[in-house]
Amino acid sequence: MKNLFLFLFFSLLGFNNILAQEKNKTISFVLVVDGEILNANTNITFLINSENSEDKILATYYPGTLSLSQADYEKLISDNTKSMYLRYNQSNYTNGKINSCDFLIEYNKIWIQDTYNILRLYNLGKGKYKNKIEPLSKTKNYTFEVESSRGQMLRVRKS
Repeated sequence: MKNLFLFLFFSLLGFNNILAQEKNKTISFVLVVDGEILNANTNITFLINSENSEDKILATYYPGTLSLSQADYEKLISDNTKSMYLRYNQSNYTNGKINSCDFLIEYNKIWIQDTYNILRLYNLGKGKYKNKIEPLSKTKNYTFEVESSRGQMLRVRKS
């Protein structure tokens, strides 16, 4: 009887844990920064504006995949979501200095629903892309390109 009680107790406990675990949504997503595929795990934040609120959604990027909870994914693609921004902060330590660029780009929710996304971010304040591509605005020294299964959006290059 004691064994039966322990079996039932641990079975219910295990069933409860299964129900409590949140399902994750994974998206085929490649992040390229200044021509180099990001090959490290990092966090990406989505800022969404809906009719009544603003939310931050944290997603985990690891090479080739963007992972977030199913509930957060549903918020991203919801009809209530009026606009969405992707934020990624890149920091590098070179020559004894920390260089940082905070990318904040408007991201179309239809892109996130595609079978894959390739997001190319360009820091125009340094390196080979300086003075080669127009920045998003005069106050932002970066730009982006995106490719998905539906098409691509590329920036005009200066000659």
